[in-house]
Amino acid sequence: MVFAGRLLPRTKDDIRRTRPDEVTDFIIVDPRGVTTTLHTRAIDKAVTALDACVTTKLLEFGFDLEAHSQLSKHVTPKDLAEWAPAIQRDYPREALRSNRQGTVPLRLIIDENGRVSHCHVTDFLTAKILRDTACESMIEHARYFPALDANGNPAKDFAFQSIRYAINFGERPFSADAHGFAIRHDRGSEDSEDEE
Repeated sequence: MVFAGRLLPRTKDDIRRTRPDEVTDFIIVDPRGVTTTLHTRAIDKAVTALDACVTTKLLEFGFDLEAHSQLSKHVTPKDLAEWAPAIQRDYPREALRSNRQGTVPLRLIIDENGRVSHCHVTDFLTAKILRDTACESMIEHARYFPALDANGNPAKDFAFQSIRYAINFGERPFSADAHGFAIRHDRGSEDSEDEE
């Protein structure tokens, strides 16, 4: 399950925003159209706990949260077409041999020079080899235009990125967009490289 966008959407008539203590159910519709209702009771305490956890983590990474809240510009990828193919080439051979695939969601800390200074995997459902490779690749290759503070000076920022590793046969090898990378590896080309 992935929750994205506003956690607490406005009501149908858009008069007021729903309060956390009013949200007691999540309705999930899967790709087949099957509906599942998750009865959570009021989520206000859970949301407060998550906020506190995120705040603690950011403080551990040395963020000045007050200054961060006043950034005039957040990080954006720089020269993506130049460094994204290097991430594709890093698809680990061990993962290819064992048919390991999956999506690795990441939280990145990006320094004042636009380099990834810290990478944290936010979901551990994908194979460890892919999780480790995703972070190593982003730290080594990724470049960003740095965030700017209220005075226009480079500043530390964080961003969320996901890398999807998939083994395909002859399909489009790579795509990248604002939400993440789709890294597909053609098994046939890997096999021929191994033979050389």
